[in-house]
Amino acid sequence: MLKNVIIPILITLLLATLALGQAASSGIEGNWIGALEFSGTKLRLAFKVVKVGDSLQAKFDSPDQGATDLDVDTVTFQGQSVKFEAKSLDSPMKKIHAIIKNESDRKRIEQLVNEEVTRFVGTMNETQRKAFRPLEANIKGVIPMYQMPWFRYFITFDPTPVLMKVKVPVLALNGELDVQVSSKENLALIAAALKAGKNKDVTIRSFPNLNHLFQTSKTGSLSEYAQIEETMSPEVLKTISDWVLARTRK
Repeated sequence: MLKNVIIPILITLLLATLALGQAASSGIEGNWIGALEFSGTKLRLAFKVVKVGDSLQAKFDSPDQGATDLDVDTVTFQGQSVKFEAKSLDSPMKKIHAIIKNESDRKRIEQLVNEEVTRFVGTMNETQRKAFRPLEANIKGVIPMYQMPWFRYFITFDPTPVLMKVKVPVLALNGELDVQVSSKENLALIAAALKAGKNKDVTIRSFPNLNHLFQTSKTGSLSEYAQIEETMSPEVLKTISDWVLARTRK
């Protein structure tokens, strides 16, 4: 299901999409500093990256939370940005989304979500708890959204059967710095569904350095949207217009 790909990206946004400046003058190895922004909160983060064989490994500190040497699961390049992902911290979200999918009673959803967060926090050491507190507050703060019927529909709807029925020409575009809808996972699934439905005219394309709004950006962070003067990348506009004209002139 495409939604199963989209939802974890929201968690990656909370945990690992940073506006970063590199202290080291060359290469990825060394110290990176940046800020994690969500729900009006800004936390300073410092990453220490080392190369082990052919792979990169990292740990990070959160000075504002008094947390040090927290594990990073993956370090990846995307456009002009570096993405650090701590997968262990998104573990409660899988169960929380299962709760939302299976429960319709508002009070029951609130109860079970709070119980899951409490259970998850109980598995952590003190350093991990400090690092998790902002996300914990964020999760509890959006419980009213979890209780809404539209949100339950959003995370349970599987667009694959619908896409398999689409026979008209399709143009699917995504910015590679999109932190709301991951370009790599979603474009691949869209293409697979259309191919399975034997659609004969499918164009799939991703754009480096573009965010969710197809603006040229540095990190893709939501906080960056209003700071960018560009409404939409000229390259995307040309791609769309060329695609439309090529099919309407036939």
